[in-house]
Parts: sequence; C-alpha cells; structure tokens
Amino acid sequence: MKTLALMLAVIMLAATGWYYHDNRIKPDSLVTDEAVIDFDDPAALDPQQLVAEQSAAADAALTLAGEPPLAGNITQRPEFVSRIEWQILKGVAAARENSEQELLRLVNYLRFSKQLEWWQSQQPDQNHHQHIRVGWKLLNEIPERVEQQDLAADQAQQLQLALLEVLEPDAGKRRHHLEREAARIGVTFRIESSSYTP
Repeated sequence: MKTLALMLAVIMLAATGWYYHDNRIKPDSLVTDEAVIDFDDPAALDPQQLVAEQSAAADAALTLAGEPPLAGNITQRPEFVSRIEWQILKGVAAARENSEQELLRLVNYLRFSKQLEWWQSQQPDQNHHQHIRVGWKLLNEIPERVEQQDLAADQAQQLQLALLEVLEPDAGKRRHHLEREAARIGVTFRIESSSYTP
C-alpha cells in the first residue's frame, strides 16, 4: 500500500503544472488494453495485483531511460503507466481546458518521477552502468520539467547537484557541468546542499 500511496502522491504533484508542445510519439511504447479498474468494486482493488502492476510499470519506465519524452496526442496507455495511474491521469487531464496536452505532460512527468525514484533507490556506483545512464537521462530532461512547471528552479538546481555528484567524480569537471546545467534552467550556479526533496 506504501507503493500505491507514493504513486498517488506523484500523480497529484504532477497535476499542478502546465503543458508540453510537439507532434511526435513513439507507438512502440504504448499498450492497447482497454481494461479499467472499477473503484466501486473491492475485488478490483486487490493490493497484490495493484502492486504487481505498479512494479511492472516502473520496470517499463527504466527501459525508456534513453528515449526522449513522449509527444503528440496519447490515445493509448503507455506501458510504463499502470491501469490505475492511467485512469487517474485521464481524470485529472479531463478537468483541464487543454486536456490532451495536459495528459501528455502528466504522463511524461510520471515517467520522469519513476526513473528518478529508481535512481535515488540505488547505491551510487560508477560501475553501475544502468544507474549512470539513467542519471544522465534525468539530468538532460530537467530543463523540460522546469519549463513545464513540474519542478521549481531551486528544486531543479538541487537535483542537478545531486545527480552530478554521482555522475562526475572530478570536482573541476563537475563545476563546469553545474554551470552549464544551471544556465539551461535560467539560473546562476551556486553551491547548495545536494539533498533533493520532490
């Protein structure tokens, strides 16, 4: 149930931002099932099944670590979005004026959040290639998350520092990266604590 609660918290945070604009989409990241969860049916909310679906969706998000965010209109559930997440995201987006763009933003932020949660759960290790690959992907996507107002600039800068402390062990090169990444989100580089709180 803790996993489910964390997922719902991420979705509610994602629902506070704006929109993403583009016209491309990767069809191979979508699934075609139309199964929905009946929230009024206790049997449909089996905790073990829901946790299993969340785990499978989280694993799928990692397989897309090297891919750019989705773009265009999303009409089918991406495989990294569980059924319960899909229903909630569609419900949140439907309440917005630009529902299609809002759904796209929510889906992309959910994927980013899942990848970040996985990255933070791992022991930092320069020899862990998946950890390093996902870290660079997250770093590269931060400016977009700031543009979409999913992250505040100060949060984004703290996250940049936390990522680069693992990704770049050389202090001189790390400072160069930090200055460049700060410019990408429109702020001046400054040294702060690397602790990141979403």
